[in-house]
This record gives sequence, C-alpha cells and structure tokens, in this order.
Amino acid sequence: AAPTLAESRRSSSTSPTTAPSTWRENEWLSHMVGDIKNQSSGAIVLKKNERIRTDRPFRPPITFKIQAKTDSSDIRFAYACDQMIFNWGNDTKQFRIDGGPANGRHKPGGAGEVPTNQFVNFELTVWPDEMVVKANGKERYRASADFSKVEQPLSIFTAGDAAVSVRSVVPSVPTLASGNQGSGGPFKQQAVIEISARIDGDDVVTLDSSGAHWKHTAFSWPTQVTINGSPWNVKNKPERSSDDNTLRVLQTMDFSTAHVIEKVGRDQVTMEKVGDGVQIKFDDSSGGAGEYSVKIAATQK
Repeated sequence: AAPTLAESRRSSSTSPTTAPSTWRENEWLSHMVGDIKNQSSGAIVLKKNERIRTDRPFRPPITFKIQAKTDSSDIRFAYACDQMIFNWGNDTKQFRIDGGPANGRHKPGGAGEVPTNQFVNFELTVWPDEMVVKANGKERYRASADFSKVEQPLSIFTAGDAAVSVRSVVPSVPTLASGNQGSGGPFKQQAVIEISARIDGDDVVTLDSSGAHWKHTAFSWPTQVTINGSPWNVKNKPERSSDDNTLRVLQTMDFSTAHVIEKVGRDQVTMEKVGDGVQIKFDDSSGGAGEYSVKIAATQK
C-alpha cells in the first residue's frame, strides 16, 4: 500500500539522489518524473502529450499546492480522477472531471476558467469523502464521494497545442480549514496529537483517553520532549493525565481510527493500536541523539 504523506522515508527504488531523507511539507518539483527535460525560468514546460507526475503515490487526506500557467488552454491534473481540466479547449468556463469517484460531475458557469500567461495558485485537497479544488484562493469545485481507496501519484499534463508551465508542486497534510470543515459531509473532524523529542535509544509512548504514558527502555533518556507544544520532562514525570488542558483532546479521540499523518526521524518511528489506545515506538539505533516528531490523528467521538 502507498504510504501517507507523513510516512516520511521514501523507497530508495523511487527516490532521486537529491531527495531529502526526512521531510514535512517540501517543494516537490525536483522530484517529479516523466517529461521534465523542457525547462524555462525554473519551470517545467509541457506540450502535447507530455506529462509529469510525483515519484510516489499518495493517499487521502492530502493537499497539493501547484503553481502552473497555460499559454492558452488545458491545464490538466490527475489525482483521484483520470483528469480534471482548467481552461478546457472546448469550453474554457467549464470545470471538467473525468474518471474516479466524481466522474462526470462537471461544473459549468466559469468554474474552470483561469487567466492565461500568468501563474495560478491551484490547491487540490482530497479527504476520504470529499474533494475541494481552489484557484487563487477561491473555491472552484467541491464533490462528495468515496475517495478513501485513492492511491496514486499526482500527474500534470496538457492537450492540443497548449503549453503548460509548472513551477511549484507542494504536497502537505491538509487542515480542516482547507478541507471540509463545515461541509456537512460524513467525514468527521479529526483531533491531532503531536510529540517531538531528541531520542537516543528506545522509547515507547502510550496514548489513550486517560492520558499519555512514557516508557524509556534503552540508552539515554530523551530530552526536549514536547506534546502538543507543551514541554514534558518524561524522566521525572512519565505520566500525564488527559485532565491536563494540553491533553484534553485525548478524551475526544476514537483511537480505533488513529493513523500517522506526519513523522520525522533518522531511524524508526512506528505506531500500533493496543487496547483502547495506541503505542508509538521510537527506535534510534544511530550514534548520539536524533530529532524525532510524530503526529497522530483520529476522528473525534
């Protein structure tokens, strides 16, 4: 299965030599594959049947922020569909979407029209049950459907005689504000817990509705530990109650839906479900201490 954005170590079989070993929200243009040879002023230029794509697939929830322009028509993206089209050659005002869960649910009335010969900021957010597309900060398209099984790279291409230039591609984990908050859809709001620390050895954190529980198992005690931004001296106080304002969110989380949305670290960070909660394991086998962070999201009860 494709990793989520947060599962940060990319396979050596797909990673360019310049790829970062760990990442959060990064410019992805230098890691696109396909027809990348034609470049001008820092942008990849696509013509006729040329196409570029991310060097790995992604699963929802995901946001792609893309800066692209066309000299005439047909800026085309493919993620959670076969294609979505801005400035469609047959009707520039219609937003087209073909294939995927929202197949054929096109939107007329100017939703698909963008300026020519100037870069446009596109934002494509896909949740498990909803897609939202924006151009220059304005919502152009929204569709509710089952996107939970989407697992594909983002592709960018054009058609006809158009020339499309792409100068930025940034994947990121979306926030509720940029996704479906208030949409009325069935996808529940998510609560997030973030833990960061300097780890030198093996440590296990258990999260459940009662609180957070740290267990140190090997080598040096971790330092600079924070949980949701609050400092935590895990050596002196390994237990923190969810009655603490910082951790009250734990009381709202359905841990059966918990998943990693972001992690950073030079060695291993894993999560598994145990009982009514989850365990996060840090395994730092390299010399000295390393920086680690992990974000866990779960739907709210």
